[in-house]
Amino acid sequence: MADGGTCPNCREEVPDGADVCPHCGLNPKQRLFQFALGVVMVGGLAMWLTIPGALLIVIVGVGLAVTSRIGPTVWA
Repeated sequence: MADGGTCPNCREEVPDGADVCPHCGLNPKQRLFQFALGVVMVGGLAMWLTIPGALLIVIVGVGLAVTSRIGPTVWA
């Protein structure tokens, strides 16, 4: 079994190709997706308050949300 990396939550080795840590259940894609939704919400608030650059914040958040759902899972 090849080493896919180390889980940032429990510091245990994760097998290559695993999407979820078999030891603690951490899913790094889900964590990134939740962060991206937070960025979108902050951008939406900034747009509501008419803060310059708010649209860029929303676009970055949407980009993070989309990319967090595709591609391989990267372990630390």
